[in-house]
Amino acid sequence: MTFFSRFNRIIAITYGVIFACAILLFAFNYKENLAARKDSLRLRLIEQTQALDYLLRIRHDAINALRTQAEDFLRSPVKSPVLKDFHFKNSPKEDFFYLEKPSLRINIIGNITGIGNYENLSDEAWEEIHMSYLLNPLMRVIKQNIKTALSLRYTSKRGFQNFFPWRSPLENRFTRNIFKKEFFKGALPLQNPERKIFWTDAYLSSITDELVQTCAAPIYHKGRFLGVVSLDFTLAAVDYFIDGIDYQIGRLLVVNDRGTIVSDTDDENEVARLTPAHDVFPPNLQLEKVLALEEYTLTQQGEFWVYRARTDFAPWNVIFYVEASQLAWTSFRTVAPSVLIVLIFGSFFLFFTNKLISREFISPAQKLVKHIASQGRLDEKKYQEIQEPWRAWFKAVSEVFSQNRKLVKKMEEHIINLDEKVKSRTQELSDKNKALRTTLVDLKNAQKQIIVQEKLAGLGAITAGIAHEIKNPLHFIVNFSQVSKEFAQELEESYQKIIQAKATASDFKDVAETLDLLSQNMEKIDEHAQRADAIVRSMLLHAKGGTDAQVLTDINQLLRQNVVLATSGFKQKGLLIDIQEDFASPAPKSIIFPQSVGRVFLNIIHNACDALYKKRQVNGSDFKPVLILKTRDYKDTIEIRLRDNGPGISPELRKKIFDPFFSTKPAGSGTGLGLSLSMDIIINQHLGTLTLESDVGHFTEFIIRLPKKLEMPSNVVGQTFQS
Repeated sequence: MTFFSRFNRIIAITYGVIFACAILLFAFNYKENLAARKDSLRLRLIEQTQALDYLLRIRHDAINALRTQAEDFLRSPVKSPVLKDFHFKNSPKEDFFYLEKPSLRINIIGNITGIGNYENLSDEAWEEIHMSYLLNPLMRVIKQNIKTALSLRYTSKRGFQNFFPWRSPLENRFTRNIFKKEFFKGALPLQNPERKIFWTDAYLSSITDELVQTCAAPIYHKGRFLGVVSLDFTLAAVDYFIDGIDYQIGRLLVVNDRGTIVSDTDDENEVARLTPAHDVFPPNLQLEKVLALEEYTLTQQGEFWVYRARTDFAPWNVIFYVEASQLAWTSFRTVAPSVLIVLIFGSFFLFFTNKLISREFISPAQKLVKHIASQGRLDEKKYQEIQEPWRAWFKAVSEVFSQNRKLVKKMEEHIINLDEKVKSRTQELSDKNKALRTTLVDLKNAQKQIIVQEKLAGLGAITAGIAHEIKNPLHFIVNFSQVSKEFAQELEESYQKIIQAKATASDFKDVAETLDLLSQNMEKIDEHAQRADAIVRSMLLHAKGGTDAQVLTDINQLLRQNVVLATSGFKQKGLLIDIQEDFASPAPKSIIFPQSVGRVFLNIIHNACDALYKKRQVNGSDFKPVLILKTRDYKDTIEIRLRDNGPGISPELRKKIFDPFFSTKPAGSGTGLGLSLSMDIIINQHLGTLTLESDVGHFTEFIIRLPKKLEMPSNVVGQTFQS
């Protein structure tokens, strides 16, 4: 890549860096703006929740004032002749009564109506009617101060009510159906044992067709429930309050504890109707989860940011939700213009800077490079117009190349002479390469011979002991054969007696005993023959070359066979080893190459016996050689531990013990390939592990772990490992 290509790449990278910086700046500003926007929205919603709570407090306090004054009137009855100026009238059927006062302005009192004949009322009922009448001034004040209040009333369980403002008795007749109204049932002791101020669900007014809600409180006197005071008001004030808040994105709702929407910023909900919140919420935003959110926080719920707060003076919840994408898009539109301006300014600045650098530096340098590429052969007139200091460089380049051409001619002459020298030197190197190839072939052949010698050395080391081991069972076979021959002769004699009818009962008994002894001798002969056969087969397996096949093998049995082979030679030297077996039961079995694994066992046990023999030579007869053999059967692997109490191996030797051709034995006593080949058999051929633990002066332990089922790597499938 030329200098100018690199310069153009640097410029492109610079543009990329500017764009990356602009993107990072945008991401930072976007994140900050989004966080500030969410925080500002949350604070604004908190303020509006508090303002709405103040609006509800006015109605709450109005009902509380009515309840307090009503109970005060009952505790301290006011003696007033005011009722003397009024008179009650019964209906023509005397099924209800009402208060009539034509001479007084009806807008300052409420209409009292009741069930039955007023002449049959008790004194307590008249006291309660008097109390309800005295509430009219306070009701009038509340009605004047709360513009959206439709009516106030006191409803008695005795079957009458005071309804403010005045309405015609026929229009506002008291019936027992009023006892079934929510505002009355909510005040009953069973429904409201704590005597709290409560709110009904929203409902449509039969008079104005507006959404109305009632705030009510129970009235008690001397612990007895008498009735309820209530305030019916439209939700126009709440709608006016909610609609007065400008929300360009998102939706604000006020939901009561019955799940009904009290107010909504959505224009489609301006028509007065009872709307359940479940019908308004998006399908993937559930009201129950929203109501469970922490108050006064803006929380992300799926694709929405949601705010929820409960009012203190009414069982209402202020809920605001906005799509996260809308909020993100608003922040994007706010941040993007400023970042775009910075990006455009930076790009223009870099563009003009690039033009200036190209004119003052890059263009002259490019021409200089062309002049150098042409080896200074450009006409001097072509670079006379180039500004200083570039012109002097052009002249210097021309002079340098002129001198260089003279030197090149001299070098060409020397090159011709060098070619001849190179040819002769190449021939010499070729001859040396042939000699090295021959040496390499010889080295490989020598390596194969060393490996074969290692196998033969191991076989030769145990030959004497094996001969002794075979001699014992053969000795038994010969002895038992001679005794059996004598038994056969005795049977022949007994047979002759039987033929000649000279046999007695004792003769038959002797025949039976002789046959039994002969049978026992045959079993002993077979037993010792089997032992000799096993020893010979183990020797053949160790000495045999060629391939080894995978076989399901009893690890305990394989270990015992190789212990016999390895320790036999040392018995002839007078080394009696205490072999302690700690084998897993039942015997662990694995699919392995038994010939190869047997060589590993034989090699390690032979090395252990050799170490024990050397330690006994040093320590004398006081040393008791011990060889501990352990097998363990785990879920997927089999573990074999071979431990001796020999002299141990130092940490320095442990690092190199598995290296090829490294041996701790004296020169000529070993090849140093035994443990290296064992490591190769366990790790590469069986995919297991071979590790060593040792404490100098105390013990050496080899730990072998084999998989129960050998799974060959894909790169060696179809190959056969050479033993």
